[in-house]
Amino acid sequence: MKYWRETVAVAQRILTELLRRRRSLIFWSIFPVSILLLNSTILANRANLSMNLAVGNAAPSSLVGAALFFSCLGGSVSTVVAEREQQRLSVYLSHL
Repeated sequence: MKYWRETVAVAQRILTELLRRRRSLIFWSIFPVSILLLNSTILANRANLSMNLAVGNAAPSSLVGAALFFSCLGGSVSTVVAEREQQRLSVYLSHL
């Protein structure tokens, strides 16, 4: 149960920081869409497919790749690091 509360606390801080910094939230929504469009355009040109069919074929790999990028290198890691550097995360978790 302790890990669940800590996970929820970290998730709340990440969402709070994302909502506070609107610019990063916008970039987080633009990145997967731009990767999907880029991969779809490349696939459509190389395989001579229609854009609708190329989007359908490129969507799973593009979105999984974007999810892996965000989970490994995304803002969640930088947010947690920033919170620990400012020593706000440990104070926040101690209040649970």
